[in-house]
Amino acid sequence: MMWAAYNNQVAAIKKLIEYKADPALMDDDGMTALCFALQAEAQDTIQFLLPEDKASLGSAAERGYVEYVTALLEWEVSPDQPDEEGNTALLRCAMSTQHFDDDDWVEVENTEQIPAVLFEWGATLEAVDPQFQQTALGWAIKTNKPKLSETLRNAGADIEGHAAQHFRVRGQSLLISCIADMQDSDENAFDVWPIPKSQMKNKYLAPMVDQVIRMGANVEACDSSGRTALMYAATLGDVGTVQVLAAHADTHATDYEGQTALVYATLGGHEQVVQVLLDYGADPHVKDRAGNALWVAAELEGHFGTANLLQTYANVQ
Repeated sequence: MMWAAYNNQVAAIKKLIEYKADPALMDDDGMTALCFALQAEAQDTIQFLLPEDKASLGSAAERGYVEYVTALLEWEVSPDQPDEEGNTALLRCAMSTQHFDDDDWVEVENTEQIPAVLFEWGATLEAVDPQFQQTALGWAIKTNKPKLSETLRNAGADIEGHAAQHFRVRGQSLLISCIADMQDSDENAFDVWPIPKSQMKNKYLAPMVDQVIRMGANVEACDSSGRTALMYAATLGDVGTVQVLAAHADTHATDYEGQTALVYATLGGHEQVVQVLLDYGADPHVKDRAGNALWVAAELEGHFGTANLLQTYANVQ
């Protein structure tokens, strides 16, 4: 069908469709029959395939094919036309994980140009995907596309409250869910990533969190349990992320059980995180939910190095 489309052979395409050929099928480069028709300026084929096609706009956007996105929009394809899964071209662009195939995880070239073209034609900025109920900005952040994230934010995308549905029901903001996802063992949107969460955490979580903060996220926002992003980072034990957050957040903040980020880091045995929090002024005299002094709680969990560190700071202060 792709060859037929390129050569403007409408009769052949009709016969192929009659025998159940899929006009939305893509090759390894994400090119559909319609894209080949556009490439060849095969007018008759374009007009025939447009009503049959629900894949080309999203596929072209996902791969940074600005010329095909522009051509389809000029042929009056709606910028919000959903694909077969209900995702718009803007969402497809943000959801793509193909850049993870590159060892350096470089964003697809022209990524930032795609939203500009889509917005020019009236694309909806705050559209959400039907399956996970997350916005394009949320996907762009969590799939590590900093350039696209900045582009969407500068266009007015909301940085608060648009975590995926399973995070939002817990009252988690996008900032919190970025961190919580790395420790969440439940099935979720990002289990489909072609990389382990541990690798994502170690390589890009801290820069991701830093970007979300720079884009205006509220670092003191808490979820339905009163836990802040700093508490989640302390529980996770990621030193770089804790350093980023501690530079902006209140280290004395407590959740609804009265626990601070330092308590969570202590109970998890994350000695380096405990050190960072203490350096940023966290109070070593707070108690765990059982009423134990933190150094005692650390000893009870077998974290003796952390217990000694806490004792030292508590005695000094």
